[in-house]
Parts: sequence; structure tokens; C-alpha cells
Amino acid sequence: MRALAMVTVCVALLAACGGDDDNPTPTSTAAPPATSTAIPPAPSPAATAVISCPPVQTTGLAQLLVSSAPQGGEITLDDVSVATFPCFDRITFQWQESNYPGFQIRYVTGWTACGSGNPVTTAGSAQIAVTLDPAVAHDQNGNVTVPSLNLAPAYPSIQEARQTCDFEGEVSWVIGTELRFFTVDYLAAPTRLVIDVYH
Repeated sequence: MRALAMVTVCVALLAACGGDDDNPTPTSTAAPPATSTAIPPAPSPAATAVISCPPVQTTGLAQLLVSSAPQGGEITLDDVSVATFPCFDRITFQWQESNYPGFQIRYVTGWTACGSGNPVTTAGSAQIAVTLDPAVAHDQNGNVTVPSLNLAPAYPSIQEARQTCDFEGEVSWVIGTELRFFTVDYLAAPTRLVIDVYH
């Protein structure tokens, strides 16, 4: 009761004091709108975007082969990189020349290094062989022109990639993966061959 009386006195004193002469804003005599004392619900968090991957081929993968004839002279490979995306992993072969070598990309049941003939093992249960021709991966002094000859990203589809040949105008790599559908495309600026291996 004492607290209620003090609040009543304070309200009465405030009313008697009137407004500030420096504030010309008129005061309203209308009753204030009713307010709710209920706690408003917390805003729901933004929904996380769900990426829907397109359906891909699931049969005949062991026989999947993509190839193309050369579209110009020899190229010098200067970068090989691997990246992962929501629906696929991508390996990119890049060079400075604007022309395109021929390529053959296919699943293999085994792969050997050129010259030595030694079998090439990679992580994953399957291997995709990539052959570029005419192409080199070294300069005129024999120095390697790609940053790394062995990549091991351990992504869902592309788990490893290794160069296995750079001899007589042919460059080959083998990709350690699971048996997955893949697509191949040429891109420009810079000139690239990209292989997308779906999850």
C-alpha cells in the first residue's frame, strides 16, 4: 500500500509541474492506448537455405567416357586445383594459351605411371584417368610448371589426384574417387578444363 501511495503522489506532482517551456510539442489529453504486458515471442531464426542437388546418372558409370579432339597447338599446364561444392567436387586444369588440347577422361580399373610402368594407387574405391594431348607440364628447362603433382583433399567425391605422366606431348592425371557421375567442360579467361564429380 505504501508503494502504491508513493506512485500516486509522484504522478500527481508530475501533472502539476506541467510541460517544459522549451518543448512546444502539445500534450494529448486522449487516453493512452492500452498495452499488453505479455512478453512478445522471440523472432524465429532465418530458415537455413536447403540446396537441392539435381538427380544424376547412377548406372553405367564404369563405362563413362568423355573425349574431345584438340582445338589448337600444345599447351603448358600451369595449375591443377581441387575444390568442393554442395553437389559435386571439381578438379580444374588451367593454362595460359587460349587453345584447347584434346582430352580423354574415363574410369579405369588400374593405372600405371608412364616411363616406369609402376601401378598408381590413390584413395577412394575408383579411379578416373585424365589425359591431355598435346600438352606439357614443364618449361623449356624441364622445371615443373604446376604447384603440386599430388593433391589429397579427401573431399566426398575427389579424394586424391596425382600426375602420372608428362612425356612426349602428353600429360595425364589419375583421380582417386568413389564411383560417381562426372561432367566435363572447357572454360575461358583463364583457359581451363573442369571435371565435376558429383556426390
